[in-house]
Amino acid sequence: MSVMANSGWSRLHDIGLIFLACMHGTDDEIDPSEYTLVRELLKQHVADDSEDAEKVFDEVMLMYVSQTVYEMVEGSIASLSAVSTTEELATILKDLADIAAADGLVYPEEVRFITDIAEEWGLGDYLTGDRSRIS
Repeated sequence: MSVMANSGWSRLHDIGLIFLACMHGTDDEIDPSEYTLVRELLKQHVADDSEDAEKVFDEVMLMYVSQTVYEMVEGSIASLSAVSTTEELATILKDLADIAAADGLVYPEEVRFITDIAEEWGLGDYLTGDRSRIS
């Protein structure tokens, strides 16, 4: 269940929050290329026509600056692990790597952030090239 399921928080919000944490939380900057990519990637994770990726992104941005973001990110990571397939989680990891590289630099903090998520999801092998469990 999502971090804030009772208030309309969805799986897409969880993904958006993790994307935002990768984009900003690892280097305290928001590069325009990362910003654009996050918005595009979030649209690719829309589950059905009732979800509006732009609205979700705006809601996530507001939540990111107004709440205890680290606890929320941890909750979103756990929530996605519980409701997503291995393939969906692998796609999110790939998206996070793309976000980290979007500004042309990949910081050690970004690598650590993505690695920690992969390990929590049991996909540490995915980052080392062993994709045999991902189908």
